[in-house]
Amino acid sequence: QHVAMLFRVTLITRIPLKEHLAEVHWTVSNGLLLASERHLGAEHPIRRLVKPHTYGAAEVNEASTKALAPVKGLAWRTFGFTKESWPIVMTDQVNAFRLHTLEEHFAASGLPDDFKHSLPLYRDGLDLYAITERYVRAYVDIFYADDEAVLADEELGAYWADFSVQIPNNVYALPALGKESLIRQ
Repeated sequence: QHVAMLFRVTLITRIPLKEHLAEVHWTVSNGLLLASERHLGAEHPIRRLVKPHTYGAAEVNEASTKALAPVKGLAWRTFGFTKESWPIVMTDQVNAFRLHTLEEHFAASGLPDDFKHSLPLYRDGLDLYAITERYVRAYVDIFYADDEAVLADEELGAYWADFSVQIPNNVYALPALGKESLIRQ
C-alpha cells in the first residue's frame, strides 16, 4: 500500500510539473513559438505548420510563470516543497527535458507492459501520435524532398539552432537537422 501511495504522489507531482508545465508549455511550446517567430518568415511552411499549435501560447506561458513558478505561487502551495527546494525542483524539471516520442517515453518508463496497456494514454496516445506523425510527414513531404532540401533552407537551420539552445546548459538533445528529425520535432 505504501509503494502504491508513493507511486500515486510521485505521478500527481510529476505530470503537472514536469510533463505538462515544464515540457509542454515552457519548453516545447515556447521553443516552437520563439524559434519560429524569430527565424521563419510568415509564409514559411514550418511556421505555418506550427502556428495553430502555438497561437496564444505566449500569454498562457507567461501567465504560468507568474502564477505557478514562484515560491508562494499556486504550484508551490499545491505540492508542498520547501522554499529552498522549490527553485531547484523547477530548474530540474526544465533541464531534464529531452526530445522524445510518446513511444520512446513509455519504453523508458520501466512500467510493466500489462500496466502500460491498461492506460488510455498509452493505448489512445500512441494511435494519436501515429496519426499526427503521418500528417506532419505528408505536410513536410510537400516542401522538402530529402535531407538536402531541409539543409538548404537557411531559415530552417536558424530555427533549429535557436530551438536547440533556448535553455542554458540544455540543448534539448535534438539530433542534427534533417528531414526525419524535423518531422520528429
